[in-house]
Amino acid sequence: MASNAQCQCKKCMGFNDCYNKFCIHCGSKLEQTSSSKSNSYSAQKECAKCGYINDSDSKVCIQCGSNQFIEETTHSEDETIAGYIIILLAYIAKGDGVISSQEASLISKILDEVSLDDAMHREKLKDVFNRGKNKHERNHQEVSKKLYSDICSEISDSTERKKLLNIVGMYFMALVYVDGSLNAKQNSIVVNILKTMQFTDRMINELHEQFKEEEEEQQSSYAHQSSSDSSYKMLGCQPSDSDDTIKKAYRELVKQYHPDKLSGKDIPEAIMILATEKLKEINAAYEKIKKLRGMK
Repeated sequence: MASNAQCQCKKCMGFNDCYNKFCIHCGSKLEQTSSSKSNSYSAQKECAKCGYINDSDSKVCIQCGSNQFIEETTHSEDETIAGYIIILLAYIAKGDGVISSQEASLISKILDEVSLDDAMHREKLKDVFNRGKNKHERNHQEVSKKLYSDICSEISDSTERKKLLNIVGMYFMALVYVDGSLNAKQNSIVVNILKTMQFTDRMINELHEQFKEEEEEQQSSYAHQSSSDSSYKMLGCQPSDSDDTIKKAYRELVKQYHPDKLSGKDIPEAIMILATEKLKEINAAYEKIKKLRGMK
């Protein structure tokens, strides 16, 4: 991924490419200053004594003063949107000291999604996850900023950008709830990450509400009807449409959003993640309709 200097808007605090004249987040005119932020995820090294992650040019560990380091090279997967997501997921999962079986299962599913069905890429991202578990908190604050900056750089359309940010927020918030109830320690970590990524309190509350609504829907017959209606809407169909019409609509949407169809079109990573999430929703909607109608 290209390394671009980043400048921060003084009004909304969002990061922009320094050559921009106006903020891509709020539209304010940017003041060009000499202080810019590199969007490169620089190599770091781990203290051999205390495990603290230091900047690569550190002579001694700023945590314990030791001059013994375990050198850590930068991995290309770390410098992608998917890599940043996985590093942060690792940090959140370790937030309460242990990764539960439910968390491991959820992370495995997220790895499947963000790797875009590429087995080799998935293995590399799995390595990113294992490295991410051992990084210090301050590194994750920087990763949060880089993730937000890269999403904004790759998606200029504010509506599409908001969709991807919501997907990322849902990935993080899912870990907070995956064990059956809100995990306070992990929630605190997620809130800090999301605020670093310019999420407002309202946006964070909306993420919480989505998980609460999912729990309520499991016990509500009205919600079941509403869910089936939304499934038809996802496929662009009506309940009165024939099975053949529904199957045709489903196949056309799969052609449109499947990663294999998009991979050769030089589409940005952020858009690929959005398309993969959209395909997951399409598949889920089709499965609901098939079950409801007894389709094969």
